[in-house]
Amino acid sequence: IYFNTIFQTHVEKLTGQRVEPGLDLSQFARRRLPRLYAIYHPYILQALNGEMSVIEYEHQDDNKKYYIEINYYPLVDENGHVEGVVVNSHNQTSRKELEQARRAQERITLNALVKGQDEERKRIAAELHDGLAQTINVAKINIQNVLESTQKLTREKQQQLVRIAYNSLVEAIAEIRTISQNLTPKVLQDYGLVVALRNLCQRVGAKEHLTVNFFTNLPDERLPDSLSVSFYRIAQEA
Repeated sequence: IYFNTIFQTHVEKLTGQRVEPGLDLSQFARRRLPRLYAIYHPYILQALNGEMSVIEYEHQDDNKKYYIEINYYPLVDENGHVEGVVVNSHNQTSRKELEQARRAQERITLNALVKGQDEERKRIAAELHDGLAQTINVAKINIQNVLESTQKLTREKQQQLVRIAYNSLVEAIAEIRTISQNLTPKVLQDYGLVVALRNLCQRVGAKEHLTVNFFTNLPDERLPDSLSVSFYRIAQEA
C-alpha cells in the first residue's frame, strides 16, 4: 500500500506513532486504529480487485471537524496485474466549510424570500379588505337603496345615491389599478427599471405631497427582469 504525506500525517496524528516507510499499513491500522481500519479496509480490497473508490472521512480533533477525502487506486503493472494500492488523501475541510456556509446562506435567502412573499400576501389582503372591498360595498349599498326604495325616494335623492355609487366604483377601479401596479408594474415591463423607479417616485410624491428627487447611475441597457423586479420591490418597501 502506497500513501501520500497527508494520509501519513493523519494516521500519525491519530496514533502518536511515526509511520515508517515500508510499514504494513493494514496490520498497523488493524492493531492501532481498528475503527479507521474498518472504514478503509473494504476499499483497499476493492482496489486490489481493480476498482477505484473515493470516500470522505470525517474526523473530530481539538473541537474542530476535519474532512478528509481518500482515494483508493489500484496500482497496475505493465501486464495489467494489480500489484498494490495507492491511497491518496486530500484535506477538504476548507471546501466543505465553504459549501456549508453557502448552504446556510441559501437557507437564509430562502427564508427571507418566503417571509417576503408572506408579507406581500398579507399586504395585498389588507388592501383588498380595508380599501377595495369597503369601496365596492358602499356602491352596492347605494345601488341597493335605489332599487329597493324607488317609490319612496325623490328623483333628486335617487340621482344622489347613484352618483355616490358611481364615484365609489370609480374609486374602486383606481384602487384596482394601484394594486395591479404594485404587483406587476407595466411600466417596469415596458420601459425598464429606471423609468419605473422615476414613475414610482412621482406617484409617491403626488400621493404624500412630498418632493421626491430621483438620481441614478444605472446603465442605459436593461437589467435582467429578475434583478429589475427585486430592485423595484426594495424601492417600494423603502
